[in-house]
Amino acid sequence: MTPDQKRLADRILKLLALANSTSFAAEAETARTMAADLMRAHNISLGPGKPSQDTIECREHVPYAKGAKWEGIIIFALTHLCSCTALWWESLDHYRLVGSIGNLDMLDYMLREVSRQRIAAWMDYKMRSQPDSFHKFCFGFARALSDKIETMVDRKQVSATNKRLLLWYETNVDRYNSNDSDPFSGRASSQAGMDAGENASLHRGSLGQPLKQIGRPR
Repeated sequence: MTPDQKRLADRILKLLALANSTSFAAEAETARTMAADLMRAHNISLGPGKPSQDTIECREHVPYAKGAKWEGIIIFALTHLCSCTALWWESLDHYRLVGSIGNLDMLDYMLREVSRQRIAAWMDYKMRSQPDSFHKFCFGFARALSDKIETMVDRKQVSATNKRLLLWYETNVDRYNSNDSDPFSGRASSQAGMDAGENASLHRGSLGQPLKQIGRPR
């Protein structure tokens, strides 16, 4: 792009930004007309822009341990923390995650980070030749992590977010597959797993400050 073309593109984008931000109808119409005239005169068309971080979408998620209840516990807990919701199937081999793009990006990061911590804790445990099985340890980890997150979120806010996202899903994706209830009951018996889950870090790292939807009421 030449300097002249860049200046022209910047002017068009500024006019469109003004049209979308002003509260005065006449000013908005004038800005849109000027932008349209410039695009017509210079044979310019604008492609679809990057969707807003607030745009709601649905993503598929396949857990590491397909069918394991402890995977579901972790997924549901982290969706609550990240202001998303999760839908599951009886086989527990995949999930659909629903939320805004920004929150889903946060959730994706948290799922990977918590999985990394869980694996590291398990490897450390087994190197010390301790008796608990892999699934017993991971179930304890998941239950303690879920209990920890429960103290960090506002339940009324979580419930309202779930209802709003479920309505969006049923309207835009699939009204017949929307099982969002929590089927993951059961008590944990691995104290080592529970200790590891309680000590798991929920720091959001490079993704920045807590989102406005997360946490306690303002």
